[in-house]
Amino acid sequence: ATTIARYLVRYSPPQALVDAGMAFGVRFAYEGGRCTGPGDCHAAYKEYGHFLGCKKLGDFPPVQSEPRFPDGVSYSLPSAGLCSGAPSGSPGCTHSVERAGSVAMEELE
Repeated sequence: ATTIARYLVRYSPPQALVDAGMAFGVRFAYEGGRCTGPGDCHAAYKEYGHFLGCKKLGDFPPVQSEPRFPDGVSYSLPSAGLCSGAPSGSPGCTHSVERAGSVAMEELE
């Protein structure tokens, strides 16, 4: 049977991001663990801390094909802010991730 893994993500934005009036930043793309943009990932993280990025599917940057779920949202989670337990928003602890079970595809049909 095909299953979908579920994860619980906890997030506390860095104070510099909050001070700028934001809870999330730009959703950066990653390939092989390296940030590929858009823009200068390292400069953004240096200015605001290791924030989670988010974007609505179909928004900038453009996708190569129409999203299957146009109201969906995608997120980026930089490994530099990953910690265990409750995130504090400090530079090294903005988010945590833990396995939260799975859902069988049959349950969704």
